[in-house]
Amino acid sequence: MEEKTKLTQDIAAITPLPIKKIFRYFKGLPRRMRIYYGAYLLGNRISKRDIVEALRKLGVKEGSAIAVHSSLSRLGFVEGGAQAAIDALLEAVGKEGTIMMPAFSGFTQSKANLVFDVRSTESKTGIITETFRRMKGVKRSLHPISSVCAYGKKAEFIAGGHEKHIRFFEENTPFHKLMQLNGDIVLLGADIDTASFFHVVEDCVKGFPIKVYEKKPRILKAIDENGKLHNIKTYAHDLDVHEHCIDDNPAVIKRMRALLEKAGVLKTIPLGKGSASIMNSQKLMREMRKLTKKGITIYANEEEQGHKHEK
Repeated sequence: MEEKTKLTQDIAAITPLPIKKIFRYFKGLPRRMRIYYGAYLLGNRISKRDIVEALRKLGVKEGSAIAVHSSLSRLGFVEGGAQAAIDALLEAVGKEGTIMMPAFSGFTQSKANLVFDVRSTESKTGIITETFRRMKGVKRSLHPISSVCAYGKKAEFIAGGHEKHIRFFEENTPFHKLMQLNGDIVLLGADIDTASFFHVVEDCVKGFPIKVYEKKPRILKAIDENGKLHNIKTYAHDLDVHEHCIDDNPAVIKRMRALLEKAGVLKTIPLGKGSASIMNSQKLMREMRKLTKKGITIYANEEEQGHKHEK
């Protein structure tokens, strides 16, 4: 099963973009039809103002530094689409604030000889992140697998130097820098399994019990914003291990959500057809350190492993 999954991911990595877009369109058509039905016949829609008000309720203030994970479709019908969601985030943090989003390339899933171009390689982490990536003034980190995009006062600080690090989330990488800024993780329509900050724990907590990376680093090619080609040495996540992490596993999500809510780290409120949540990065790190000492991680135990991809 795992070999089949890897083969599918390799094929996806080399499939021409126009064909991918056609496939994605038809794959997402049933969900879009449900959203449009709810919006136009039942009046289920949310506005930019609704998102701003939700962010304020969560505690996002002007001057905040936030890392945003998102799922536009899970919110329902958003008037103005992805750009409206981004505009709401910009209004919430103000001119002194900073927004960062993952703009991962998907290259971990492929052994193909791919070249990352910071100027044009698409983000695989949702339409909001891809729309954000294309905005004028957004800075993208030069990392062929786990790049981030950032906009605002601390954008250069967050995105700079990522290519110098051999592990995605180690000290002084973008998500670690968010913690240095005492920033928050904001989830719009997305659940906690999308929160990349959990991987900072793996890279920065001494004695983390699970080996999450491949045994040997890769040398990957990346083109910077000036068109210069770089050879970047980086480890990639071991997909056999990653198969057991929190991603798309309802049992692990439920367990971790309960623990973080009980500790006062996670706050969630309704938004549209979905929800919005917030976690402070420093508080999350402190709590995850405590849980790791108890042998509790975002990786599934034997009982939870059978729940992967359940609805």
